Amino acid sequence: TRTLENPSPERIESEILNGNVVLAPVAGKMLFNPHFQNLGPRYHMVLIKGFDEETEEFITNDPGTRFGDGWRYGYKTLMSAIHDYVPENADIVTGRKAVLIVEKFRLGLEFHSLFAIFDYFESFFGRIN
Repeated sequence: TRTLENPSPERIESEILNGNVVLAPVAGKMLFNPHFQNLGPRYHMVLIKGFDEETEEFITNDPGTRFGDGWRYGYKTLMSAIHDYVPENADIVTGRKAVLIVEKFRLGLEFHSLFAIFDYFESFFGRIN
C-alpha cells in the first residue's frame, strides 16, 4: 500500500489496470451525488475500482449511499473533489491531492496490506484507543 500524490486520471487508470484499487479521500460536497443528504459529507472516502474511458467516468464503491456499489463519477468531478484530510477548522480544499493505492493482494501479505491501510488513516486521525 502506498500514497500517490497529485494523481492524474491516466495514473489512476494505470493502477487499476495493474489490478490495484485506489482509495480516494474527497470533499464529499464536491461530488454532487444526488443520493447524499445535506449535499454530502464534508470529508468522505471512495474506492475507485474501475473506469470507462468512453464516458470519462470512474467506477467506484461509495459507502455514502445504498446506491454506491458501482457508482460512477466523472473524471473531472472526482479529480476536483480529491483532497486529503485536514483539521476540522481548515478548508478541505487546502488538503493535498493524494490517493492511497492498495496493491493487489499477494499470498501471505493480506494482513500487511490491511495494517498499512490502518497506519495511513492513523497518520491523519491519530491513534484510536
